[in-house]
Amino acid sequence: MQWGLIGYVACLFSLLGAALTTSYSRRKMFWGWLLFFVGNVCWIVYGVTMVAVPLVFYNICRALLSLRGAKNNTRKRKKEIREQRKQNQ
Repeated sequence: MQWGLIGYVACLFSLLGAALTTSYSRRKMFWGWLLFFVGNVCWIVYGVTMVAVPLVFYNICRALLSLRGAKNNTRKRKKEIREQRKQNQ
């Protein structure tokens, strides 16, 4: 694979991820997050191959923040489900 092509793939994944995360559907939002994350990984690979240290650093930070957000969102969602179950009982 040409290394320049991975930059276009990363761009495409990032754009699709942005479009999907604006959805109200949890499934589409998850796929949007996943595409964003894969896009970050592609940007990191691209930055390493092009020796673009700021690009690599920026996308590592974005990926870590994305993982942190997913972890917090999962915790929040589990709490909401527990509260709904208590209300239904």
